[in-house]
Amino acid sequence: MTKDDAVAARLELTRLGYVEDSGERRPDPTGRMQPVYRISSFGHIALRYVDQGFSYEEAMALARASLN
Repeated sequence: MTKDDAVAARLELTRLGYVEDSGERRPDPTGRMQPVYRISSFGHIALRYVDQGFSYEEAMALARASLN
């Protein structure tokens, strides 16, 4: 996985609501401060479904349905 792949994956997971900006900042290898991301409450719900054997797509759909 390249850095671009990792950034794209993080952006997609953020867009879906699976991860969120924690508000914390840490320096990257060049010293620039970067946001720290964490799994969101929604992400924790989806992770439970993944742990039960559902696919990622099914888990996300079930997590969305559980919030309604």
